[in-house]
Amino acid sequence: MEAYGAKLGRLYCDLEHRDLKECVTHDKQKKRAAAIAAQRRKLYREGKLETPFLENHPPPGQFKPDHFEWNRIL
Repeated sequence: MEAYGAKLGRLYCDLEHRDLKECVTHDKQKKRAAAIAAQRRKLYREGKLETPFLENHPPPGQFKPDHFEWNRIL
């Protein structure tokens, strides 16, 4: 952005700026998760799903992925 200045930087660096904003705020990810939850609630109200959300789902922050599950070091 410094190479173009303030006015031209807004024009030429718009995609990078929007990408940085998305990385910082996670707006698209939050909207996607909300849309998925709303769709599941809708399907539950229509009777197409037994429960609105998955059973036996780990609470937030408790799931620890095993990154070496398929590539164990012997």
